[in-house]
Amino acid sequence: MSAPYPEPRPPGFSLADLDSVPLFMRHLPEDDGSNNIAFEALQSLVYEGTPDENFGMVLRDTSAALMINPRSPKAYFRASAALVSLERYTEALDVCDRCLAFDPQNTSVRQQRDKVSGLKEAYERKEMEKAERLRKEREEKRVMNAAFQALNLFVLPSANNAQSQYQPHFDPAFSGLRTSATPILFPVFLLYPQHNTSDLITSFDPSASFSSHLATMFPPTPGAPPLQTAYGVRPPEKGPDWDPAGEYTTSNLSVYATTYRRRLLKIGKRMTLRDACDAAAAGAPPGEKDGLELRDGSLSFIVLPKGERERVWVDDFKRRRAAEGYQS
Repeated sequence: MSAPYPEPRPPGFSLADLDSVPLFMRHLPEDDGSNNIAFEALQSLVYEGTPDENFGMVLRDTSAALMINPRSPKAYFRASAALVSLERYTEALDVCDRCLAFDPQNTSVRQQRDKVSGLKEAYERKEMEKAERLRKEREEKRVMNAAFQALNLFVLPSANNAQSQYQPHFDPAFSGLRTSATPILFPVFLLYPQHNTSDLITSFDPSASFSSHLATMFPPTPGAPPLQTAYGVRPPEKGPDWDPAGEYTTSNLSVYATTYRRRLLKIGKRMTLRDACDAAAAGAPPGEKDGLELRDGSLSFIVLPKGERERVWVDDFKRRRAAEGYQS
């Protein structure tokens, strides 16, 4: 408002003067309104502009009404309602207080003030919760990025910039504040190029070995010592449907990883995911950094049956790498 306290009513004021203010018209113009600026303004409150613009017009009209009658409870009430709609609760309370200063028994304005006070408290509580949620998200992102750096990962987006539903995540078994000590689980794709298919391990603990996961997915090799499975899951009795020849058994598999620099690493099945990450970084060419790629939130490893198929695939990879300009 233009003044902190009600101003004296202007000389010659009458309630009829409020009929010149669209928001406070008690009757529509007698003609069709086509040449009546006040009527057009009243219609614009309903039919034109965005909600914020319309509420802004309400505030302008209430200001005009209060210039004519500084003691109009109706103007104060409507100004407060418009400010509430704009989520300007502190100003809405101030408007109510100005009215109650000269009309303390006004039930409608007092009820409006109580309503605004409750809305203001709820809004402020919601904003505090939002700020805390954003703070936690920023902290968790910082911790997550620090973990990626500790594992020497190269974080890359997907080819089409669409985020996968599978992303690195904190171990749900650990509640409370996320810190650098909170375990992070990774989505890991196991690729089988021979059959053009893959498997997804949604939560691979960096401290878990590859053998523990492979033993839950493939049957043991006849005559070979059984591998310990992850999470105590019993090994399957037969292989996947896409391996009718039965080549994919736990002791007959080789695991490979390709690095950011397109180096090919053979991963021992008893190595952990963290071991694989360390190995990828340790073998970097002098003066360069290398590591595994975390592409679209996931790590990928190639799984092949030992023998001729493995040799053919490795030789083909080396040829493709050389054609891309990488040195051995």
